[in-house]
Amino acid sequence: VAFSMNDTTVGGSPQCLFNIRTAFGSLGKVIAEGHQGDLLNLAKTFGVCDPNDILDGKNQKMFLEGFWGLFPLQSNDPSCQGEYCNYEKICDLFTDNQAPENNLLTLFQHGYGDEDCYDIKWSSMLDDLKNESSQDRSWIWQTCTEFGFYQTCDPDTNCPFTTYPWLSTVQSYLDICEDVFGVDAQTTTQDISLSNVFYGGWNYNGTNVFFVNGDVDPWHASSVLTPNDALQQTLMVKGASHHAWTHPSKPTDQASVVAARLTIESLVDEWVTGREGDTPRSS
Repeated sequence: VAFSMNDTTVGGSPQCLFNIRTAFGSLGKVIAEGHQGDLLNLAKTFGVCDPNDILDGKNQKMFLEGFWGLFPLQSNDPSCQGEYCNYEKICDLFTDNQAPENNLLTLFQHGYGDEDCYDIKWSSMLDDLKNESSQDRSWIWQTCTEFGFYQTCDPDTNCPFTTYPWLSTVQSYLDICEDVFGVDAQTTTQDISLSNVFYGGWNYNGTNVFFVNGDVDPWHASSVLTPNDALQQTLMVKGASHHAWTHPSKPTDQASVVAARLTIESLVDEWVTGREGDTPRSS
């Protein structure tokens, strides 16, 4: 994510990244110092439904992580038309010579402006996931029983969001597995290991496989980035977000995305027709 905020290809810059980090550092400072009056004022500034909720550690995690969705983490679209809809427009905001904290408030008010208030209750999130009609329930179940994929924000990393206090931990996500599904941390850890053994992890050995990633998609960190054998290929698409090349074509598509589509088409054609003297093998 920090790479994207810093990437001039999509309108980012070192100053943009620095200012975003500064804004989230300010939020963390208030929470870390733990002064009740300051915490309540912070909650009121951001319209928390019940300001007293911010006094609880799990709710503080919810408060901070709710800001992450204000950024196009995996869905940056350089041609989008909405306000603050991509990194370029967000970075224009964060480099306008205003205090970074004020810019974050502006972004928050734009993103949550239609909400009556900002619900940061940990218990509300758990209740939603326990509801079988929740659109997030199946994905969270997979993380608990197969893949992990937890989005942490650890100290001494490039995470641009709040790293101190350290609230977005692996354990905090494992707690969700326990509370919602009754799956304990040991089971999750074992199941993830079994998945990596079954699928091969980064040593995946399937054939006729093309791993295509965008460098503005943070999920590329979990992909195979270097082929494991001669019957695999990889491609990193400059400036592209999450599988941008699978979206319907538009006149505004990035040149790198257009080129990726042509490369994919050509390679699949080789596999299907058996050109280049190789007999295609199923993956």
